[in-house]
Amino acid sequence: MRTFGAGLIGHLMSAVLRRNIPFYLDTDVRSLIVEDGRVQGVIARQGANEFRIMVRRGVLLATGSNVRNEALTERSSEFHATKTLLPPSVDGDAIVLAGEIGGAISIKPQFQQDLLYVIPGEEHYGTPLYRGVTNNESGFPHSILVNLDGDRFSDESIGQQVGATLRNFDVRRHRYVNVPCFLVFDQTYLDKYGLGSIQPGDEVPDWLIKDDSIKGLAERLGVDGEGLTKTIQRFNKFAEAGKDEDFGRGEFPFANSVSGDLTNKPNPNLGPLNQPPYFGLPLEPAAAGSTRLVTNELAQVMHLRGQAIPGLYACGSASAHYYGIGYQAGCELGGAMTFGYLAAKHAAAG
Repeated sequence: MRTFGAGLIGHLMSAVLRRNIPFYLDTDVRSLIVEDGRVQGVIARQGANEFRIMVRRGVLLATGSNVRNEALTERSSEFHATKTLLPPSVDGDAIVLAGEIGGAISIKPQFQQDLLYVIPGEEHYGTPLYRGVTNNESGFPHSILVNLDGDRFSDESIGQQVGATLRNFDVRRHRYVNVPCFLVFDQTYLDKYGLGSIQPGDEVPDWLIKDDSIKGLAERLGVDGEGLTKTIQRFNKFAEAGKDEDFGRGEFPFANSVSGDLTNKPNPNLGPLNQPPYFGLPLEPAAAGSTRLVTNELAQVMHLRGQAIPGLYACGSASAHYYGIGYQAGCELGGAMTFGYLAAKHAAAG
């Protein structure tokens, strides 16, 4: 059974096939066709074949964000991060297509920031295959996130909070103080929860950095050893008391159930790191893809001059996120579904 985004897309694809709607694979949209002041279709290319697709009601851009367009991401993002979990096709097509006919662009900070790692040798479409660490992994007991100084910097069980603190900039050292960061955990964590494709009881792969001592692990990671030792000693006291006095980890009910272990007492998100060996996973932030098209309440793409562009709509990650900088779970899919529906209703009404 498919759930989450894959389940939604599977259902929509089934509806398309039942209605015999043409579906083009391996096809790029090169430009929009504008006639009589209205978007009337697209010019598409499939292999060496270029052709027109004309429409009666409008064109809906649902091509995702721009995260695989590294040049565009570097120019438009306030936070330099270009790595991503998304496929190469998510390269800003909507921004280019609409921009060519005057579509307005919105650039907003995005505090939902995935943390990525790569297993040496793994590739996807000729580029490193990044894997994600979410608050599910960093919120479980017996783990912490630390920076190069060995310091914790956030409530690890709330992904949005982690994303916000990744942007902390040290003007004296002229660098983001929490990038890169490291997921640090002990054998108890691995025995209970595993990590990604590593299941509890599996043999520990060579690429996972480990050591029998905290200082030894710090040296292998390139982290300040004294700082990490003090951080873990302090965190272990919080874990035993069930109260994180620094960041309040485990006080948010959502994090208890989604990012924690409800069988772990007294706090579902806190557990000491005291069972060697100790493990460390270097992490880097993912590109957030927060450069998107400005749309109105009907999902119409807005022109730079302030009016809606007739016949052109956008939804999902192609349109500016309506929830601002603080992403909440489900907003992206929920928004895509809702504004896709509103766009279709408006277009059908003529």
